[in-house]
Amino acid sequence: MKKIMIACSTAFYNEIENISNFLKEHNYEIIYPNGYNEEYEELDDITKQYKLFYTMSQEKISSADELLVLNFTKTKNNKTLNNYIGPSTFLEMYEAFMQNKKIYLYTNFPDEDHILFDDIKAMNPICLNKEIEVILND
Repeated sequence: MKKIMIACSTAFYNEIENISNFLKEHNYEIIYPNGYNEEYEELDDITKQYKLFYTMSQEKISSADELLVLNFTKTKNNKTLNNYIGPSTFLEMYEAFMQNKKIYLYTNFPDEDHILFDDIKAMNPICLNKEIEVILND
């Protein structure tokens, strides 16, 4: 049974259930993003909180075979961000890349003016274009 970690912005947590159910039906074990249906220690110090989350992500990625990034369109400050990948999700992609894990983008690359476009592209993720079935045959 393959283990796949899902990574995404908290704005996309509502998309996780359907996608994870599909993968579970096809014998995948799902590792969920931090804060999604799990309890964690809340700290008053924001720096310590982020360090805790990053450590949790690192451990989750280490136990996964693959990383699936859910990157949908997001509107922020009246600007449309296509195939959005935020800073924390990028760091999870970086960790997976450094651990030689296969990385999937659920949609496609972010817009070319995304500050991390070149870095994301260099990680050579597989773009699914919302065709989750591709994972099953890869």
